Amino acid sequence: MELEGLYSFLAQRLASTDALLIDRICIDGQAATARVLKAYTSKHEGSPKYNTGEISFVGTPSSWGNPTLSPNDKAVAFIGYIENSKRYYQYNWLAHFSIIEQSDRER
Repeated sequence: MELEGLYSFLAQRLASTDALLIDRICIDGQAATARVLKAYTSKHEGSPKYNTGEISFVGTPSSWGNPTLSPNDKAVAFIGYIENSKRYYQYNWLAHFSIIEQSDRER
């Protein structure tokens, strides 16, 4: 991906979500819980705040372009808060999670 394409990709996602480095991911259907290691942005932060250490969010299924994550994987997730529902939601299309480190499981 050329640099201009990368900027466009990030701008689309950051228009409605924040970039979070997460791990210890627990997924149950579309319900997900993760430990927030670092918030790269916090423009779309709701309650609870990212600095509480753990957030729950509505994730998207692997059939929508998300690689499957294991509980100890680290990833950058694009997540935003919707005030009407009082919930966090994962960005809904392609590259929802960018895996940057995998656990010691078989690859």
